[in-house]
Amino acid sequence: MTGVFPDRSAYLPQDLRSRFRNAVLAGREVAERGVRAALASMDVDGAPQSELGAALQRRLASYGRDLDGLVEECAYTQWHRVLFARFLAENELLLHDEGVSLTLADCADLAAEEDDGRDAWDVAVHYAGRMLPSIFRPHDPAARMRLAAEHREAMHSVVMELPTPVFTAADSLGWSYQYWQARRKDELNDSEVLIGGAELPAVTQLFTEPYMVDFLIDNVLGAWWDARHPDTPLAFGELRRDGEGRPAAGTLPSWPDAVAELRVIDPCCGSGHFLVAGFHALLRMRVAAEGSSPADAGDAVLRENLAGLELDARCIQIAELNLSVAAWLTGGYRPLPEMRLASSGMHIRGQLDDWRHLAGADSAVQGTLERVYGLMAHSDHLGSLINPRREPGGEAFVAELERALPAVRDAVAGLDLTLISDAYGDQILNAALALELLTEQHHLVVTNVPYLGAGKMASDLTRFVERRYPSGRQDLATAMLARCAELCAAGGTVAAVSPRHWLNLRTLSDFRDEFLDTAFPAVVGVLGSRAFTSIGGEVVNVTVGVFNRGRRPDHVAVLDAT
Repeated sequence: MTGVFPDRSAYLPQDLRSRFRNAVLAGREVAERGVRAALASMDVDGAPQSELGAALQRRLASYGRDLDGLVEECAYTQWHRVLFARFLAENELLLHDEGVSLTLADCADLAAEEDDGRDAWDVAVHYAGRMLPSIFRPHDPAARMRLAAEHREAMHSVVMELPTPVFTAADSLGWSYQYWQARRKDELNDSEVLIGGAELPAVTQLFTEPYMVDFLIDNVLGAWWDARHPDTPLAFGELRRDGEGRPAAGTLPSWPDAVAELRVIDPCCGSGHFLVAGFHALLRMRVAAEGSSPADAGDAVLRENLAGLELDARCIQIAELNLSVAAWLTGGYRPLPEMRLASSGMHIRGQLDDWRHLAGADSAVQGTLERVYGLMAHSDHLGSLINPRREPGGEAFVAELERALPAVRDAVAGLDLTLISDAYGDQILNAALALELLTEQHHLVVTNVPYLGAGKMASDLTRFVERRYPSGRQDLATAMLARCAELCAAGGTVAAVSPRHWLNLRTLSDFRDEFLDTAFPAVVGVLGSRAFTSIGGEVVNVTVGVFNRGRRPDHVAVLDAT
């Protein structure tokens, strides 16, 4: 396998970023044109005559009859199935049933041999789906749609015109989402529209620079390893030390001593940049501490150590693909354990009757589904701000969820899923896992918080933030920082990229007092403006910080990189 995903220095150069951006924008335009034509031919907005048309019509109803929303979802699925298949092929990870890697030329030969109307891309997507069924879902109506030949060929041409290095760079999967949203983000930023559930993913997603990721991961996980295993050094290039040679972030005495017990979550994980960096760090630790093979260590990290939440379910798919590629390139291809990744912001309003139907005659499961639905019904704009422990009933409600969620999973697993019911089954399972992760306490909460001022928030989001996080209501970023502290176990750590203004603005003095009274600063790096290569000018002025919950430190390390 020749992919370079484990090499964290192999990032997409600027000229290829521009080329990739143009290709993604062109691919979106072609895909949306093809989807509109296909939906019109099925008369989805009228009286569809096929099971696929009926499934898409039900999906349209869940969007509140927003045809543009359905078109965008279907186009995203059509484009990214092809894009992801080429990512796997170029990294020699698109595998035949016999374990032989397939090129796209091989897929064309297989299609010609079968002579069943499929082309090379159909074959590539078929094998990709066998490897990643949770991303290439077989019953997904958006994927089952067949675009007209001219639209398919145009979309395939755009993908094939990209050079191979685009698909072997370590950060390309993350950029693919940024570029898909680029025009929508510009339109929303230039408008007077207040930002709510439908707009948040496009506006608040910001590609986290690799140096920020490395700095935070190395100065927390690296500090923990350094304190526990001084005689087994591992390379953490960004680990900073104090004058006595100790890790600047401290020794994290409240954390477990065994790497298997560490719990790490990114509650705004985007395409998984922190998760992939954390995966590589934790894998090396488990290999060194447990004597495990890279494959066994990687599986254990995915199963036990890492978790991720994100508002947009599509980012969760990219994060899963990112982690899958990282695991396969470091330990060889094998079926991977179920990852602890979930969308904390799925659009589910209007589906309660479908959820009740999926519960069957089990009244206990139905009751739990109704509570899960009620809690997650507005998750499309609240996402990881939701805290089940602060709901009415508090800990009793959490205990009820913990008892009932396995029964919910069993009920969904036992369903005879169809094209129509499959989407709701997936959403129920996702909501159950999201609530589980939102309820747990973690040793490390690491993220790049969303950036959105109070003046741009839609009314539902504004009211929630004012009620739950009043001292941080001026910005979504400060509200999310407060939520990160809630996700921490006692003695846990928040490591975050965040706007600089919360550290010094008078209007945020109450928030500063509250946050720093429980999460004490250990390392603060002031980056200033122009810290993101994807943003010009003075738009975002940021800091990276490590904050430990527990006893006050005897020093704070401050790095001024402005």
